[in-house]
Amino acid sequence: MTDCFPRRKKGRLALRQQHHKTAPQPPMVGTNQMTMAPTRYSSRNAFSLLLCSITYIVTLAAGEFVMEDEAPTVNMHSATKAWQDHLKNGQVPRRDRVNIPVDYMGNHPFERKLQQDNEVDQDHRDTKSYEPIRVQFDTHLLDALVEAYPTHVSYVRNILLPSLRNFWAETLSIVPASRIKVPLNGDCATDVKKTTGYALQDFVQYGSDNLRSISNIGDNVQFSNDGSSLIYNNVDLVVIVIPAEGTDLCPLGQDTDSGQLQTLAFATNCQHDQYDRPVVGYFGVCFGMIDPTDRSTKTHQRRLLTIAHEFTHILGMTSFDFAYFWDHQTGKPRTGRNSYGKPPYGNVLCVDGSFSSVEIPSTATLKEIKTSNGYAAYEIVTTTVRNVVRNHFDCQTMMGARLENQPTGDGDCYGSHWDHRLFNNEFMAAVYTGASQYVTSLTLALLEDSGWYIPNYLVAQNSPFGLGAGCEFVEEKCVQNGGLPEWAMGTFCNNPSDIGCSSDRKMVAFCDIAKWNGNLPAGYQYFSDPTLGGGLTQSDFCPAYTTLYKFEIGSDTRALDCTDEELNSMWIKEDDETFSSTSRCFESSNGPRGMCMAVQCAGGELNVMVSGRKYKCTYPGKILALPGGKDIICPAFGQICPDSSCEANCSGRGVCNYSVSPAKCQCFDRSDDSNICLGSSRLWSFAPTISPAPTVSPEPTLAPTITPHPTEPFNSSFGIQGILVWVNISVLLFVQNLFGTFL
Repeated sequence: MTDCFPRRKKGRLALRQQHHKTAPQPPMVGTNQMTMAPTRYSSRNAFSLLLCSITYIVTLAAGEFVMEDEAPTVNMHSATKAWQDHLKNGQVPRRDRVNIPVDYMGNHPFERKLQQDNEVDQDHRDTKSYEPIRVQFDTHLLDALVEAYPTHVSYVRNILLPSLRNFWAETLSIVPASRIKVPLNGDCATDVKKTTGYALQDFVQYGSDNLRSISNIGDNVQFSNDGSSLIYNNVDLVVIVIPAEGTDLCPLGQDTDSGQLQTLAFATNCQHDQYDRPVVGYFGVCFGMIDPTDRSTKTHQRRLLTIAHEFTHILGMTSFDFAYFWDHQTGKPRTGRNSYGKPPYGNVLCVDGSFSSVEIPSTATLKEIKTSNGYAAYEIVTTTVRNVVRNHFDCQTMMGARLENQPTGDGDCYGSHWDHRLFNNEFMAAVYTGASQYVTSLTLALLEDSGWYIPNYLVAQNSPFGLGAGCEFVEEKCVQNGGLPEWAMGTFCNNPSDIGCSSDRKMVAFCDIAKWNGNLPAGYQYFSDPTLGGGLTQSDFCPAYTTLYKFEIGSDTRALDCTDEELNSMWIKEDDETFSSTSRCFESSNGPRGMCMAVQCAGGELNVMVSGRKYKCTYPGKILALPGGKDIICPAFGQICPDSSCEANCSGRGVCNYSVSPAKCQCFDRSDDSNICLGSSRLWSFAPTISPAPTVSPEPTLAPTITPHPTEPFNSSFGIQGILVWVNISVLLFVQNLFGTFL
């Protein structure tokens, strides 16, 4: 049995892990290299580690170290090539897309625009033409796995995918399609055959009354008259669910104790209509990573968000689709096309520091910027995205929302996820850190600005990360001369012994400072020691509270989760603490760790409840003295009560006024006095004047092509805890009693 919890001695944190013959793994990367967006994590000794963790977790081969108020160090360099090789497994080469027209029965606003090209200022987002998206998951190829994985196939077919279909039907509306034709010799069929070895026509079961109908896909599916295509009637998006076990992405024999890099899920789009909308994609789930008998609400929700992330790449959130976005207002492509109907092609500086020949979106869609650290990044600058991101940070001078500026896969030039440094908790960020993930108005705004969808912003949640934090949060460095600016308090950290709160304020967490085996890139050096920084590259090396605090209960371990009511009866509970669904984490100014306190969000007032008594947080930084002797620090109102302020960031149809508490929407449509601006029929109604262009900055320096690697395991590991593992820094630090474990 794995010794997960060595005894804590003399105030030090001790780590002892077994040595392994294979090399330790580098940070995990969920990538859209070429056309796929596979989701991977690594595992070592996971079978025994399940006794030590509440979820899939990762540990590295490592030596032994002790630390006392020092940053741990990590060595990952030896596995860089192994990781790069793994990224290439199962990848589909990028090809020129071939558009196959879809019949919209004359109802598509863009079609009417093409017929009436003399219109100038009309908004072609005619909401009467849109209905909830109809997604068809074609699972007939899973019949290949029914004998070997009957419970898995049943769970995916009958529970997981229907939940995902319902989620997107509630979230997105689209112009209904009459039918979608998928050629049996087309790109999708070719990709599926290359990935799985199966042809699309394999395992089909014909209807008894008509040899053209296919009973195990759906009554609405049939072969074309000439047998060359599958025809899906009355659906808007076809997702072919492929048998992934035994493929390069889900190799057989890779159990959780193998220590090999593994894939949880992957997805890609592979066919587009005449308006460049993705209409067909394929999707795979690695059954070895799922226990189909665990169907608890929390487990199901995190799996749903896991596949929702991958599904969003199918919908169009990839580097390769940005140049093909259309404009709701003009009914035309946002990026000009050549005589072949293609966007411009050129040599572009990519976020990994290389130059690549790629399709170039218009500057009305995507712009290159220089970060505060001096490196190149790209921002989505479409209208709705810009309005949403301004409202989120309370920074009305922002020009757009930044994409991940650290490479997440070969060939992904601009970035296909939101930047983790700015959007830590967004479900389309590239990194999962153990905290809650939020389906926010930011991703919905991007899907709206693609020109293909109209979102239901009532589904959106506000992420507390950076909410209302101001322009400094975006424009300045997270740590300055080794110290934390006021706006960074409670979000970032500068001491490895600090025990604060996760970014969603639901967990107690550790600061993830690490030493690296070389100097960090100059722009990411926040301390006098140039090798010291946060443990996560995708966070621009900003140290943050990302490693979950865990503790021992007999032979079991638990995360210190403020919403876990069972902890009220356990030894870990401090005086005045309450564990409940409405409890949140507060930093303590005189205690050893963050405190879990019951809260009330009343209007614009944050109240902490202790034994029926109300303690008011009237401003950020206020110290509340609790009866039991602990003092807690009041955070910003939005960090605890994010959905009390400007719902869905005013849906990108207004300005969030943070001068009142709680913050209120001032809708562009002046007849709309709601706090979400859903009554605004058009984005451009009463839009504010355009903000002045920012001062031109010097040309950005190239991002480093080689980053230093930590010299030994550090305290930052991510597992599948609330959503997909997009990046997983592979180490697990076990600590007993007060400190619990790092996850």
